[in-house]
Amino acid sequence: MKKIILISPPSSNEIDFSAKKSVIPPEGLCLLASCIRNNNYQVSIIDSDALGLTIQEVIKEIKKQKPNFIGITSTTVTIHNCSLLAKKIRESFPDLKIIIGGPHITVAGKETMNYFKGDFDIGVYGEAEKTIIELLDALSKNKSLKNIKGLMFFEGDNLIITDKREIVEDLDSLPMPAWDLLPDIKKHYQQSVSRAERFPSMSLMTSRGCPGQCIFCASKNKLRAYSSERLLEIVKYLIKTYKIKSIEINDDNFVVFKDRLKKFCNTLIDEKIDLTWSCFARVNHVDEESLNLMAKAGCKRIAYGLESGNQKILDFEKKFITLKQIRKAVELTHKAGIKVTGYFILGHPLETKETMQQTIDFAKSLPLDDFLPSFMVPYPGTKLYEIADQYGKFNKDWKKMYQWEITFIPNGLTKKDLKEYMKKAFREFYFRPRIIFNYTKKALNPRYTWRFLIDGFGALKFILKGKG
Repeated sequence: MKKIILISPPSSNEIDFSAKKSVIPPEGLCLLASCIRNNNYQVSIIDSDALGLTIQEVIKEIKKQKPNFIGITSTTVTIHNCSLLAKKIRESFPDLKIIIGGPHITVAGKETMNYFKGDFDIGVYGEAEKTIIELLDALSKNKSLKNIKGLMFFEGDNLIITDKREIVEDLDSLPMPAWDLLPDIKKHYQQSVSRAERFPSMSLMTSRGCPGQCIFCASKNKLRAYSSERLLEIVKYLIKTYKIKSIEINDDNFVVFKDRLKKFCNTLIDEKIDLTWSCFARVNHVDEESLNLMAKAGCKRIAYGLESGNQKILDFEKKFITLKQIRKAVELTHKAGIKVTGYFILGHPLETKETMQQTIDFAKSLPLDDFLPSFMVPYPGTKLYEIADQYGKFNKDWKKMYQWEITFIPNGLTKKDLKEYMKKAFREFYFRPRIIFNYTKKALNPRYTWRFLIDGFGALKFILKGKG
């Protein structure tokens, strides 16, 4: 039986991750692994960040396992490390087929395959659950790859890009992710204390796609979701198998599916399932009735992408929300007894010192429990990536495309301005009596003290020294 190792590579060495101490399980790799295993291949997962592995240590692990194929997942910020890893694999195992996939290949596959020509044998773009099986079958039987959808590969100097793979319409048809192939979940994975109410915790994606048109986001596929029955099956599995107490639902559109939301919440309530959970939502998708039901069902936190305190910026970026909607949603969430995290961005096109201060003041005027600003990054595959040069200086170095690194500087501002306003934003929001009191209360809880100190050290370092 042939074997493939799926690898989540070490994070980029050029990014300061001091404020990012949480590591979440690579659910996408676990889902692929489950599909592969169900089709009579051996499969294992190497999660480099969770295990703290260097590239050389990953090579040693490959030598132990002796696979027939290697699959590497990529994001924009890790793609250079994926290339370094592939080169090292090629040196040690010249006959191994190296497959590269992940979100970066999906949005920038052609540029990536050409830039790193020779490092990766095959690129897999789009939703890969069906593609990977057809690919492994073809490689195992030495058949042509040209009729397999969702692939990129070279024939001589020519890059062959096959037809786009159809999306998975029925997410319930997918198998249970192979979380069992990961290292000890309790030991190696954890949410930050600002996200998880109890431990052990787990993250979960329950839908794919997004109907939004935000110019800084590349997720534009048709919106699909697990049914309420499948969602509950997965949640109960995690509770039974891993004793999970808290789940962070990471998809942007969890509350869009109102019937599913009601069934999910009512089942948690009726069956007295011991679970606390959090989710992400858009402010124009929540209402008082749903929020009260969610709170009753154990929802402890909702994170909203609020982005800016300036309406002109929100309109320009096609966020399709208003400051009035933001205020109403945050106040209703707070009233329901659910904590609120607000995600904001500094350094938008059209941004000025005045609009950055408006964002800070707006955030302070809301009953937010957490305020998480980051720098604008025009990622590949987004509309903003195409037009950013018209609105400022844009460094397209993929190694630096991470939310704490400044890659885009709007016209009229400097890198120094952005750093100063980021520090100012953190100081003005967090150094207030209400926020200090709430964090002190949580830090004094024996369940959180140690984790709070670890997570807080990186954030405090950022605030005081201006990392980024």
